[in-house]
Amino acid sequence: MEFPINLKPVNDPRRDEIDLAALFGPAEHGLYGYYGRLGQGKTYAMTADIIADLKRGAVWYVNYPIYWTGYDERENLMQLFLGVIGLRKKYYEFKDENLHYLPVDENFHDTVQKLTDCKIGLDEGYVAYDSYEMAKLTMAKRQTIFHARHYDRSFYYTVQRPTSIHTTLRSQTNVFYKVSKIQLFGLVLFKRTEYDLGQNEQVDEDNPLSVKWYFGKSEIFGAYDTKYLRGSIEPSQITHVEIHRPGWVELVQRLIGRFSGEEALERPAPVLPAYIEQLPKTVKRNWDIIRPPNTPSNL
Repeated sequence: MEFPINLKPVNDPRRDEIDLAALFGPAEHGLYGYYGRLGQGKTYAMTADIIADLKRGAVWYVNYPIYWTGYDERENLMQLFLGVIGLRKKYYEFKDENLHYLPVDENFHDTVQKLTDCKIGLDEGYVAYDSYEMAKLTMAKRQTIFHARHYDRSFYYTVQRPTSIHTTLRSQTNVFYKVSKIQLFGLVLFKRTEYDLGQNEQVDEDNPLSVKWYFGKSEIFGAYDTKYLRGSIEPSQITHVEIHRPGWVELVQRLIGRFSGEEALERPAPVLPAYIEQLPKTVKRNWDIIRPPNTPSNL
């Protein structure tokens, strides 16, 4: 016999689902954008939020690799303490199967159209939802994005500028998070400021709604790779360097030598490639260059 979710009998094995929903409450679904300059921590902030949400029982689909092995509340010191003093009886273990990899490929939009009751995190979201891609989507596929609440599905994305994504998607985004990085006395901090969309479909940065701070944790840094787009491409460059460990006497001698005007050690001249040897050794002055007729002289 089937029961509505709020009318399941006490001995129903699915009762744990009711307890889980009651524990965390209904999810607020919508569209959320993280933006900021290059290297300011957009992916860090979104990854930190994703991992925290996974620890609360959410199901995520992401387009970049996140290393997460699951979470057992019995390994949390505070939760154990609450159990010892009698304030907790039941502990949850959230499996790593709650995190799924969703590549942005030719099947991406077809796959998203079928997903419900989950959250989707897209690093560099403009790849999937810029003006070129959005113009090619059918009405049904666009509805899967704009009607996120009806499907119990949320979209989270990172971009350098909100204008990188399609104007319709930008206008439907519920919250914009501007992320900036602060380095202080060897510590790395990330500041996430929440904004709403203002006039002319521009982010209203004059009226912040909230601020959240993140401490740079090795757990989060080690959970994702910002160079995942390279795939298996090997590095094309190497750094040629020698490591020296001079003693205190050598350091003092070099320091005195620099102050006394002693010239630095002569280094051998670099071997130049043949094509560089053939280049002219001098550059003509600007006014000596012969220009075609009717060419402005200030070019």
